[in-house]
Amino acid sequence: MTSTDDLDDILEGLSYEDLQALSDEIDPEHELLPVHERQLQPESSRKFDIHDRIKEMEKLSVESIEGDNFLPLHGRNYKPQTTVKEKEPEVHLPDEWDEAVNQANEKDLQELAGILGVHSLLTQEQSTSSETSQMREALRELDEKKDERYEPSRGVADHYGEIQQLDVSGLFRRLKEFDNTLTEITLNNMKEVDDVLMAVADFLARMDCVTKISVANTKMNNTIGLKFAEALKNNKSLVHLNMESNLLSGDVVVNLLEALENNTTLKELKVANQSKAAGAKNEREMVKKLEANETLLKFGHAFLTPGMGNMASRWILRNNDKARKARQAAAMK
Repeated sequence: MTSTDDLDDILEGLSYEDLQALSDEIDPEHELLPVHERQLQPESSRKFDIHDRIKEMEKLSVESIEGDNFLPLHGRNYKPQTTVKEKEPEVHLPDEWDEAVNQANEKDLQELAGILGVHSLLTQEQSTSSETSQMREALRELDEKKDERYEPSRGVADHYGEIQQLDVSGLFRRLKEFDNTLTEITLNNMKEVDDVLMAVADFLARMDCVTKISVANTKMNNTIGLKFAEALKNNKSLVHLNMESNLLSGDVVVNLLEALENNTTLKELKVANQSKAAGAKNEREMVKKLEANETLLKFGHAFLTPGMGNMASRWILRNNDKARKARQAAAMK
């Protein structure tokens, strides 16, 4: 048996690398050392990687031809089947159409595809250009209908009735003389009567005898409309006012409703079918004025802003209900 002295001599003759290798092979029985440092680590040990294991399993599965891991042809050598696309039937156009299409240039074909809505035949730029040109044409046509060039739709004149026997000069004279026997004024469908309309507004502001005024489809502008709004502030007799199918803006309609803050006699106001849309802002102002007014029973205006029409109808219904209760109370006395 080798003595301890011999072991000491052997150890003294070993280099640092030899001692390190010897230390790796010997399991030191030292209770203060951690367990993983006291146990020998086999050379084949390495960190487990689940992704590598999955790749190995996939490889074995693809290579296998039997067992539970066998993959069919789709998983190994799959080749998609080729489908033969049916040939679209040829479109035969009449001779004159076929000749026109053959002679059309690229721009003509783009416009035609845009009009027909076949945008799949156009690029994004071509489709946008076609839609832009159509919008520009629509705006040009709309602009021609505005202001003084505005003409009401067909049937408006028939709706308000043609007045053939109206003596405009006689009416103008009576307005200038402030005839207090004048109780109803009707100028529907009359053209080029701005002077007469201004006289009507002046008469309305000074006299409390007229109860009904109808000036629909007379091309009344904003200046005359504001004159009527000022007249309503002082008038105490007018009950019905029809100003439909004219050139009034939304601001003027708001001014007309604002004038009713001190006017409790007007029961019906019609301002529908103007040449310009009132706009969301003006329609909200209209609803606010209607909420503050408790005497107007009919308001003719087609609201375009969602919800505004329902709110306006609510306030008009409230006023009618209040008037009904007042009539019932008066009948019971």
